[in-house]
Amino acid sequence: MSDMMMTMSVDVSALERAIPQIVAFGRRTMQQQCVTSAYFICRNAMNETEKIFPDSIDARLGISVTSYTNANMNRVSKAKNRTRFKSSSAVGKSAPLGVLVIMARMRPGSNYNSQTGNKWKLDSSLLKTGPGTAMQRQSMINALLTKMISARRSSSAYLKSGWKTPLRQLYASPFMVKKSAEFRQSIANESAADQGGSRKTERLGAATINAAVDSIMVTSINYTPLGGNAALEARHQHYAELQALPPLIAAVAREESMMLAEIERRLDLGWKQNFTDI
Repeated sequence: MSDMMMTMSVDVSALERAIPQIVAFGRRTMQQQCVTSAYFICRNAMNETEKIFPDSIDARLGISVTSYTNANMNRVSKAKNRTRFKSSSAVGKSAPLGVLVIMARMRPGSNYNSQTGNKWKLDSSLLKTGPGTAMQRQSMINALLTKMISARRSSSAYLKSGWKTPLRQLYASPFMVKKSAEFRQSIANESAADQGGSRKTERLGAATINAAVDSIMVTSINYTPLGGNAALEARHQHYAELQALPPLIAAVAREESMMLAEIERRLDLGWKQNFTDI
């Protein structure tokens, strides 16, 4: 299987026109302004990107989830962040979506397997058949549901996570304007809270800074490498366009708006601009 990278880009031409205008006031260098703006665009895009909460995953699949506090699965937990749990399907006249997905994965040529490139197909022989096997069959279905929900929960915020590595890299740049001590402390707190997940997210994004004396190019990338196939790549690309692109567009527009407002404010106050070295 090969790694695939979803690609999207956002128009930043208005921002490119605004940056020299604000740099001309002399408070920041071109390098500082570009890196700092890129940082806040990534930060706002991450904050506005939706995370799918575990309860909504369970509800959509029609699955009942019971959490436990230990590996023996004999003490129920009320904690919000649940790492051990069992899943079961509700008993009723119609099968919940989660069970239908399991059944579709066991059926060669099903729409589900076709649309996911057979990545998650299951061997139908896993389910026992015949008289007296109903309990074994239900137990196996519940085990498969638990595994599926665990995988879906673990990837519920992968689009948000793709901004974490670019943020760390941009913040570490000597061109990053770190503003107040309060701001620096808030970033330190966020970094400490996220320390355990840094290895998991380091492949989901990157930032590059190519700086020269009189020019700079800053690139921030949020991507999802997948050991998958063309069918899955198309589905993930579609999902990213729906969920990740609008927050990024909004973040760029917000940075542009704030910058233009600050330019107008400074001009109204009589600040002078010098474009000689830009």
